[in-house]
Amino acid sequence: MSRDFWRAFNVNRWHTNLDFNRSGDTTGCHSARMVALALKLETNFSMLGIIHILSHDLGEYKVGDLPFPFKQDNPQLWREVEEQEEVYRKELLSDFWDTPLNNLKLDLREQSIIQLVDRLDCHLWALENKPEIINRPDWAEHLLKIKDKAMALGVWDKVKEILDE
Repeated sequence: MSRDFWRAFNVNRWHTNLDFNRSGDTTGCHSARMVALALKLETNFSMLGIIHILSHDLGEYKVGDLPFPFKQDNPQLWREVEEQEEVYRKELLSDFWDTPLNNLKLDLREQSIIQLVDRLDCHLWALENKPEIINRPDWAEHLLKIKDKAMALGVWDKVKEILDE
């Protein structure tokens, strides 16, 4: 394992977000929290899903963490950046990438759970670090997207329990 692989877990998140840019969140911490959330929502979450979560932001080591509003406003650029992130992710995982695991694909449900817990972790970070912003329109919209995804997956009760703690 190269040290770059290890370093990639220490990319600062939120660096362009003035509300959270000094909050101390890293890609490694975010990924670990996502795994915990996925296992809470889906007790039979696969090892492949866990590996995907743990490695999903590794490419940000070279690309950086682009703000979500920027990604939404620039979908073509977002796709191009994600493609490049995947190249860097595979490069960092090259010690493991030639294993049969590389040929396995996540099912649609696990992909959706991963998208949900990625957003849910961001929302929980906001609740813990600056709860007063949750009522802003952008964060209220973010919560509605979380609720819609959780309801579609049949896990809204579990998500609501986490949010209400």
